[in-house]
Amino acid sequence: MIEQPTLTSHARAAVAQGAAPWSTWKIRVGRDETPRLGEYSPGDLATIHVGSDHVWLPGGAHQVRIASISGSHGEAFVDLETIPAMDSR
Repeated sequence: MIEQPTLTSHARAAVAQGAAPWSTWKIRVGRDETPRLGEYSPGDLATIHVGSDHVWLPGGAHQVRIASISGSHGEAFVDLETIPAMDSR
């Protein structure tokens, strides 16, 4: 059984140590855009450029690591799931 006071104490300890929650971003990219599909793999670092008018993501360049690549053969787009690069957490 998980109890709220236990969860709260773990969360407070992590915050006290400077830990930040992870967030993942799923990004849809054209398979023929540069870099082309096959030129990057899970584990690679990437820079994501977000416009200043995005509704909830902060504008600017964000360093991420590609966690997974998904899509179907013949589709024009692939989905990249990314996690923050360790130095940007």
